[in-house]
Amino acid sequence: MINLADNKRFEKIVNQQFQETGYRELFKLQCDKIKKLQSKYDNQFSANYQYNSSSKQFEFLLKFSKNYFFPQLKNIKVTNSQKYLINNTQQFDQFLLFQITVSQQYPIKGVRLYSKTFVKHPNISDGRDILQDVLTKKWNNITEIVEIIEKIPQFINLIYPKIQDLTLQKYFLKNQKIGRFYLGNNYLMTQIKELQGVIRIPCVQIEPGLFNTQNTVRIILLTDCHFVLFNAEEKDEEFCKCIFVADIQSISKIQRSREQPDLITLTWKNYFYNQNVIQELEVQNECERLIKIMLQRVQNFQSIKIQSNSYLNCGKNWKREKQNIYRIVKEINQYEQQIQHKFNQDNVQNLIILYNEAIEHYSAVGDYLYDIFRNKLQQLLRRKDVQILLSKNQICKNQIKILYISYLSLDFDNPQNPDQNQQQQQDYLQQQQQTKSLTNLSTTQSEQLNENNSFLSKKQKKYSEDLDAEKTNQFKENSIKQENQSTLTNITQENQTQENTIQQSQELTENSEKDRNQEEVEMIQRNFQSTDSEKDIKQQQNKD
Repeated sequence: MINLADNKRFEKIVNQQFQETGYRELFKLQCDKIKKLQSKYDNQFSANYQYNSSSKQFEFLLKFSKNYFFPQLKNIKVTNSQKYLINNTQQFDQFLLFQITVSQQYPIKGVRLYSKTFVKHPNISDGRDILQDVLTKKWNNITEIVEIIEKIPQFINLIYPKIQDLTLQKYFLKNQKIGRFYLGNNYLMTQIKELQGVIRIPCVQIEPGLFNTQNTVRIILLTDCHFVLFNAEEKDEEFCKCIFVADIQSISKIQRSREQPDLITLTWKNYFYNQNVIQELEVQNECERLIKIMLQRVQNFQSIKIQSNSYLNCGKNWKREKQNIYRIVKEINQYEQQIQHKFNQDNVQNLIILYNEAIEHYSAVGDYLYDIFRNKLQQLLRRKDVQILLSKNQICKNQIKILYISYLSLDFDNPQNPDQNQQQQQDYLQQQQQTKSLTNLSTTQSEQLNENNSFLSKKQKKYSEDLDAEKTNQFKENSIKQENQSTLTNITQENQTQENTIQQSQELTENSEKDRNQEEVEMIQRNFQSTDSEKDIKQQQNKD
């Protein structure tokens, strides 16, 4: 990075960058205004530049002092409970970094603004252009670069309180989309490698063609809010092209092949003219990690139905485990929807119990969905309304104890001040009424808890009875099948014996008939012979 005060090198680069004199002078004028702003806010704001010969664009690095531009945030410190919100908190407490890039198309277009300070929920330093969000309008040729710089503090003041407020994070992520990626634009490889708070995973995209299947190398960029796919097979290895961008909450299905564990299929809903898009990606050694991170980030936006076939790892009992985990996941989805409309202690406690059951199942079979349900349970227990609801019984018990102690300390025998005695008696009666009401409230809640426990025990008992009945019915069916099989075997054997007997008798009959026919033929032949001999004798006698 070089300071703008280095005039010789700056003049040389500007003359090479802009061929037209008007655009050159306009850019120099903007740089002079940036230098004046820098001198005005010395030690609070600084601007350095570098020229990227690969992309042929100026890159201005802007450093803002948080204490000057955001005085209302001066005394805000990051607590231990908020450490997961902000990474590199020491750097964030001192200054904020932004980068403005200006290409050869300036001032018509070609100006981009990127955040270089990593802030979670949302992370806007993931390569998105936030220029339009900072300006609150589209870029035009009369917009000045110094105007961008002056509006950055307003933009940070707008989003920073929402980042700090835990209750607004989901609303902010779901309803406000900051920044954008540009389809078809080339990005520097070095720029992608320097992005903060993102997951970069190389993969191979399998695209079926008319005559053969094409396998193309891609780079997956997974941010808090987006799934971005880059083409890494460009002729120039310094660049890669953005070919696919989708909001992470638009994923509708993630499938993993059992035969090929490295192959996953992603289905994106309503991506192109309300049509779904299906992608087949081969991710070597990173498939499970990619699925796990995508599921975790989708959970930040919406509650999703999760199914897994890890019950197959339970051996012979996999059918029972499949029914059990399907029941648990189904009830979890029902209670998650119920607490949004009917928030009470019963629904919260039942949901906590179901989360624990899901955690036990998935941790036992070594499924990564264990982390998903563990995070869900932690998010539920972090909610202030849930903490107040769960601590209500304990508060009631403590209040009853305090009232009982105050009752023991009362003294009504004070002859010097009868009015005070009367007031103490009234206070005592009021305390008794409060104690009674609190006792009734505690009893009611205990009864509700007992009813819930009895309901769960009955449910478990009924489930076990149904399971035993199913086993008994299955045993009966197997025994009936065996009896039918044996009966069928006996009948088959008897039929075979009868057929053999009939066949033998038929053979004997045929043989006897053949013998009889043969005898008849022989008799006829003998008769013919005897008749011939008689004729010969008669002829001889006649001759004599």
